[in-house]
Order: sequence, then C-alpha cells, then structure tokens
Amino acid sequence: MSIVEGFGGMRVRDDKLCFDPKIPQQWDSYRFRINFRGQVVSVDVTREGTNYQLEGSQPLTIVHRGEERVIQPA
Repeated sequence: MSIVEGFGGMRVRDDKLCFDPKIPQQWDSYRFRINFRGQVVSVDVTREGTNYQLEGSQPLTIVHRGEERVIQPA
C-alpha cells in the first residue's frame, strides 16, 4: 500500500478513486492494481504518463490530478 497511496497518490474522495501519481527519479515505471467496488483498476505509471485500465462491467469515474476521467471496461 505504500506504493499505491504514496507514489500513486491514491485516495478515495467523494466516493471516487483519486490519483496523483509520482515516479521516483531512479525508477522507469511501476504498476499496481486496485479492487474498487468489485472492479479492478490497473494503473501503469511511466515517465511519459499514467495509463488506467478497467477490468469490470461498468464504466468508472476516477480523478487524475484533479481532473475527472471516465474509464471504460477493457
């Protein structure tokens, strides 16, 4: 959870997953998966950006650095 909440900046606010990912200088990337309301969100953080994938049946609204985004099931 230290990577998820620390580097990934994950919090639950207003009943939504919120992320503010940061990447340590010595790392090229990292990934983690979160189970949220019966759906799994995969988060892939690289120096170029952050990619979210949803394994589930319903779209999910998340907040990435203060901006709402809707991710669709893969």
